Amino acid sequence: MPKLKKSLPRYLKASGRDTAYFWYAGKRVYLPGKFNSPESVAAYNRAMSELAAIKADESLSVSFTGKTCYTVAAFLRWGETYYTKNGQSTGANEQYYYATIQLIGLYGDLDTDKFRQKEFRRVIEMMEKSGNMSRKTINSRIWNIKRIFDWGVSHEMVSRWKPHNFKSISNKFPKVKPSHGKP
Repeated sequence: MPKLKKSLPRYLKASGRDTAYFWYAGKRVYLPGKFNSPESVAAYNRAMSELAAIKADESLSVSFTGKTCYTVAAFLRWGETYYTKNGQSTGANEQYYYATIQLIGLYGDLDTDKFRQKEFRRVIEMMEKSGNMSRKTINSRIWNIKRIFDWGVSHEMVSRWKPHNFKSISNKFPKVKPSHGKP
């Protein structure tokens, strides 16, 4: 059994055969072609670039867990594949992006654990001051921001997010009942 390493697996020659392999997840992965042939080396290089990309994604999610902007970026990257139907974007991810513009502008460098109700209210005030959003749009963006933080908790990027502390914000703009012509 190979030792567990953080580096990429080595290119090895199979004993008794003229083929190449490498160890991954405790198993031998055999490569096409003969050992040291261009086909075998190219297959190895492709596999290693894929493994390097996977390891880079893992290190990003671990090393940048503290900042709001990294949580939002990870959510949007995840949403690119989640919010699709028949291979086409549903448009939901774009709405999440628009919801976070004021959030990132104000608190992108803030640790997610320090994001509290006071900061959330300031983001809402910035949305109101922009003057080009309806009450329905602002409520939708508030919900989207909450969804991003909930997602961050489930992916262990946010540790102290307490949605029940933000319930008073959800009805910032309560729905107006129609008057039906009565004064």
